Amino acid sequence: MAEAGDAEMVVVGTRSPNKMSAAFLGSVATAVAAKAPCPVVVVRDDRRAGPIVVGTDGSPDSDDAMSFAFEEASRTGQPLRVVYCWQPQTEYAASAGTTSELLKDWLAESVEPSTDKYPTVKVRAAVLEGRAGAQLIKTSADASLVVVGSRGRGGVKGLLLGSVRCSWAAHT
Repeated sequence: MAEAGDAEMVVVGTRSPNKMSAAFLGSVATAVAAKAPCPVVVVRDDRRAGPIVVGTDGSPDSDDAMSFAFEEASRTGQPLRVVYCWQPQTEYAASAGTTSELLKDWLAESVEPSTDKYPTVKVRAAVLEGRAGAQLIKTSADASLVVVGSRGRGGVKGLLLGSVRCSWAAHT
């Protein structure tokens, strides 16, 4: 981590044959992504052509992830999928349909500045119901890159990185 202190980005590979071995045996890539003070790109050996997928929740780290994804989509010419995931809570008064429509409006508004900045990027934004990790994995089945933000680094916050675990992910 000492070398990453003033780095713009860290790029690491992963040898984990599957998600289960990375989760149970540990991974240098996971440790670096959790502790690095800069964006981390984790590259797997199964490079693909396909869309870029970015998960967003409106947080500053998520905004950074979206900016990175738009820049990368612009640079590579790949289409971009912007995904917001949510889980309906029965104790709230608003119906799931109303909430979903409000979230779709919010997502469209939050993506607009980036679509204005990168007019050549083909963007598809979606509000999906369900756990973020599961939905991002499903949505990224044909993706060339998955970009997610961090919940924080170090201490307990650093441990939360694994709560959204995707293959071939770029972490900001």
